[in-house]
Amino acid sequence: MFFKILAQVSKSDTPVRVTFEGHPNLILLSENEYEGLIETLEVMSDPQLMKDIEQGERDMKKGKGITLEEFKKKYGK
Repeated sequence: MFFKILAQVSKSDTPVRVTFEGHPNLILLSENEYEGLIETLEVMSDPQLMKDIEQGERDMKKGKGITLEEFKKKYGK
């Protein structure tokens, strides 16, 4: 049963809460979900990067920015 749950978590990126005596003890995450959370925390913990993101969002609202698709077309990335 345990390995079936592990397979489900790894395929669906759906976290599974494991409880003991009715109390949550841990969460099983796929590696993909875990890496995504770590990357998000790294971005959010970088004050300068967060300022740059916020400035980019303000620029987009003012029509000063370009979309990712436009950037890729323009710079071939």
